[in-house]
Amino acid sequence: MKRLMLGPERALRAAVDDLSEAMKPTRTAGGGLAPDAGAIEAALVALDALVTTQSVFARLTISKSLQQVAFLVRSTAHQRLGNPAAAEAVLDEAVARFGWNQHLRQHMGNTLAKSGRHHDALACYERGLADWPDNPSLLLGRARMLIELARYEDAIPVFQMALDRGSAPGPCHVGLTKALAATGQTDAAIGACETALAHDTSGRAGLWLILARLYRDRRDWPSVIATLDRALDAGVSDRTAIDAARAEAKRQQHTGSAEVSSSYYDDIYAKSEAYAAEAEESIYAPSWAMITGMITKLGLRNVLDFGCGPGQFAAYLLSHAKDIRYTGLDFSAVAIEQASARCPDGRFDQRALPLESLEEFAPVDVVICTEVLEHIEHDLDVIAALPVGTRFIGSVPNFDSYGHVRVFTTEDEVTARYGPMFPDLAVTRCALRGSSCLWVFSGVRG
Repeated sequence: MKRLMLGPERALRAAVDDLSEAMKPTRTAGGGLAPDAGAIEAALVALDALVTTQSVFARLTISKSLQQVAFLVRSTAHQRLGNPAAAEAVLDEAVARFGWNQHLRQHMGNTLAKSGRHHDALACYERGLADWPDNPSLLLGRARMLIELARYEDAIPVFQMALDRGSAPGPCHVGLTKALAATGQTDAAIGACETALAHDTSGRAGLWLILARLYRDRRDWPSVIATLDRALDAGVSDRTAIDAARAEAKRQQHTGSAEVSSSYYDDIYAKSEAYAAEAEESIYAPSWAMITGMITKLGLRNVLDFGCGPGQFAAYLLSHAKDIRYTGLDFSAVAIEQASARCPDGRFDQRALPLESLEEFAPVDVVICTEVLEHIEHDLDVIAALPVGTRFIGSVPNFDSYGHVRVFTTEDEVTARYGPMFPDLAVTRCALRGSSCLWVFSGVRG
């Protein structure tokens, strides 16, 4: 009631500001940063109520631009809460009221992209560009979708057009780095990444690790180490990842292998706040929920986990599924120590993959292998060693990391690599944050 007494425009602006503030990340109990879903939901309910109860007369007294901002903020909030259909419905309502404009085209494309509907998002951006061909945000959105659809050659000139039209150079050069690297233009990718770093003010380690990986792929170990030294000199916030990568690069300089060692993961697990956090707070929790649901639906009890890490998935599974007999394997001694402490009801053993036999772990209803195969140069050997008839559930990412030896941009790439091993392979996209996702795939070893 007090807010309504402010007058329609001031009341709406205050509600929009409240919801925008609620969507800012806050410090979690585990020490990480994440939006407060409860605060977002409460502010969204308040804004929804204000918008839906406005009279036609009240709308006439409120600027059109503010009304559109209210719709965009409401849509973003639904997206943050994991309700892409509601986010899209709000935008449909905005289009019905105001008609299409550049902002709505951009926001609708972004919403479709975050929902994993990349073809629809690309079509949305392209329809917008038919009306506003010089819009830099629409050009950037189109280029990003071409990347998501593995149309790397097509994406490169679109990123260049976006730059020419005034799009933010940082995101454009990050996209160019990915496209150029994917098309084998490593030198140009390194140049684009250097430019992206020159415009990056986040202080995060991500871009530095991408640049280091580009040099690593060329087996240019001195440049890898020099890049990571530069990252430390620049004062990156996530020193753990940089320190671990630098130590590993020195080891790789002697072995010549792009695959990282157990010592690398010992360093990461010993120092990383992300791996010390509760399972529910992990960025990977959505994929664990999906996999737990698959295990429960199929009535599987005896779970063997390849690459269990510090036991976060084990903790999630054992707290959300009943009567599970769980065994986790990892080649990192630190991972096994942490997992054993985190989940005393599970069994954990230090082992390297591939296994010669599963007999000592019998019975095995399903083998789980999440966020592991992309780290292993001979990943197909891990699956080939499984007995015919073994049920398998795995996941691989669409994003890069220093420890990855491959990245899967599309579902088709996952199918092409693992389909021959599993005649009944099924692949599902699991959204994480932003455009990052995991490809969760399952099948029975043929």
